[in-house]
Amino acid sequence: MGTYIARRMAMLVLVLFGMSLLTFIISHAIPGDPVRLAAGPHAGPEQIESLRKQLGFDKPLPVQYMKYMSGLLRGDMGISVETRRPVREELMKYLPATVELSIFALAISVLLGLPLGVLSAVRRNSPIDHSGRMVCLLGASTPIFWLGLLLQLLFYKNLGLLPIGGRIGMELNPPTQITGLYILDSILSLDWLALKSSILHIILPAVTLGYGSMAVFTRMTRSSILEILNEDYIRTARAKGLSERIVIYKHALRNAILPVLTLIGLQFASLLGGAVLTETVFSWPGLGNYGVHAIMTLNFPAIMGVTLVITTIFVAVNLVIDISYAFVDPRIVYK
Repeated sequence: MGTYIARRMAMLVLVLFGMSLLTFIISHAIPGDPVRLAAGPHAGPEQIESLRKQLGFDKPLPVQYMKYMSGLLRGDMGISVETRRPVREELMKYLPATVELSIFALAISVLLGLPLGVLSAVRRNSPIDHSGRMVCLLGASTPIFWLGLLLQLLFYKNLGLLPIGGRIGMELNPPTQITGLYILDSILSLDWLALKSSILHIILPAVTLGYGSMAVFTRMTRSSILEILNEDYIRTARAKGLSERIVIYKHALRNAILPVLTLIGLQFASLLGGAVLTETVFSWPGLGNYGVHAIMTLNFPAIMGVTLVITTIFVAVNLVIDISYAFVDPRIVYK
């Protein structure tokens, strides 16, 4: 196991290096001058050149990349072109909001998708199965921004049950920052008003972001269960007189869960990187909004930082999922 983890960590370094190089090349290939944008419309040529030297953009691109990578090895992700603040500090400010939203979206999609997939497989071609297929079809074809606007119209404007956006009510102060996750920080600081407001504010964006993933989990679980139910050991378990509940949840689901685990890792990483539209619709101050704004202002260090953070989380989550295989299926041994 230790050798396998070390090998995967070495691959992580190679992936990050390749991603950083690719992102650096693509971002600098975009037409435009980020220094001129950062200096403002009234800046003169001398001010622009002074700022260009200050940010290191007067150097050749290979020199800029080597300087960035040497700083990255020391934990320095550069200075934001727009705010003149370290990119690492800005990422730590916006990342917890996206992580919190992605965790809740994933939890909703898994808790609803897995049972619906199991029921659809067990009661194949029944009204439940047809309803599950309709849910999957809508989840795969519904645009995120349209779903978010529809939920806002229904639950905020018409019913008045849930807030329209943001992370917490405007009349409340954020909870004492411990982890940056408002719900967890509210619990740790015993701030129950902030906890209630944070939960109410995250429901609509989490449902919007997780609906598409729920459809994917439902389809994957259904197909995996249907395949497993045709195996000989399932027929043997039924022949022994075991109840259908035990056959399904102890024997079939456990063996069908491996592809679902893989999907969980992939979906969590995609939720982190694909929360841009959801964060925009619900004014959620997360990494997606920060990354889009960085692209619009040609903030190269910020673009690089967002890309590397999402890539690192993607690879790390998939490593955790791969390791969990050994605990779910004893036949899997890593060397």
